[in-house]
Amino acid sequence: MRKGTTAFAKGMLREFDVLDACCFQDWAKPDWVLSIRPGSEEKDAQGIDFVMYTKDVGKIFIQVKSSHRGALRFMDEHPRNPRHIVLIVVDDRANSVDIRRRIMDGAEKERAWRLAKRNHSEA
Repeated sequence: MRKGTTAFAKGMLREFDVLDACCFQDWAKPDWVLSIRPGSEEKDAQGIDFVMYTKDVGKIFIQVKSSHRGALRFMDEHPRNPRHIVLIVVDDRANSVDIRRRIMDGAEKERAWRLAKRNHSEA
């Protein structure tokens, strides 16, 4: 196996876990969440694995990492994070409820930041 193959495979498995938990399973999304969908190949190249569509703040971008080491590497590679990508770690012990909670925790923080920014600029 070439270097990085195992990490790539783990990452793909975790993305499938998110896909299953958020896109295929029925769950009680907050009313402001319209849907969560996998990102396009173009978005993936930009560090975006999933896109959350919302009623009030537009799209929220999500990056999934299978380890904290991978998350730190992502932060090093994207120190300014201009698109405000929500970064979550989904390890092999995370179940569907854990995954949705992690995504919603990050998305709620991003949404609150955007709403506060909007309210500040309107004042």
